[in-house]
Amino acid sequence: MNLRPRLLILIFALLVLHPWILAHAQEENSQIPQTVERARQDYLFQYANYTEAHKEYQTAKEAYQKFGTIVSQQEAIAKTKPVLILRAEILRTHLQLLKVKLASQPDLEPALKDAQFGKIEATQAFISTHKDNLQKTKSISEVNAESQRLEREADAIQDLAYESLSFLLVGEAQELEIRTRTMLENTVKDVPEEDQAIKQGASDVRRKLTSVRVALDGSTDTILNFRVSQSTRMLKAYEQVQKEMIGVKSSLQEAAQLVSEIVRSISNG
Repeated sequence: MNLRPRLLILIFALLVLHPWILAHAQEENSQIPQTVERARQDYLFQYANYTEAHKEYQTAKEAYQKFGTIVSQQEAIAKTKPVLILRAEILRTHLQLLKVKLASQPDLEPALKDAQFGKIEATQAFISTHKDNLQKTKSISEVNAESQRLEREADAIQDLAYESLSFLLVGEAQELEIRTRTMLENTVKDVPEEDQAIKQGASDVRRKLTSVRVALDGSTDTILNFRVSQSTRMLKAYEQVQKEMIGVKSSLQEAAQLVSEIVRSISNG
């Protein structure tokens, strides 16, 4: 009998996503909404619990493979169920983190956010039921059957995670674009019409920000088009959006620099 739990593909995806979570852990708390910080801490707590439980399971599994005794077999079986339960908690808390981060993005289209919330909540309900079912199992065959039920949804859960991450990339860039545009308009609103140098600089910034909006609309289309394809995994969409955001962030940095130059020019009279 193979006692090793068949871990979800998403667990390995979460190992890839984990540095993204840790990058946020390095930020100052004042920069993160409290709801996001709580969800992030919950995810990291469950991840630490899973890591510890998996070490214990791994030790028990290796002992059974080495000695093959009934005692070592029972120990390996006993360590399997907690790992699977904590696996479910990792999935649930990771999705919750994505949900609250989406909610913290004020400039994403409400319809897109609502649709994403609905999918996340439905998936979380499925995972919670799976966890409850695992806790009620009485035999290793029941544990395996329940584990396989979740594994059949692995691709869909992974797609949902990467789809949400893709929307987050777009939402964060949208927020920066709007912030830069607002700063520009507040800076030049009282500039006299005859000050052509300032007006030209402002026009250059607006053109750059318009190109950013076009790019963000294109990225949103990329996500939506990948979503309706049954043969393409959302990881590829996420990677494509990541590449697109490199150009977007470069344009936003250039626009912000131009705004700073306009501010200095006005200050210097």
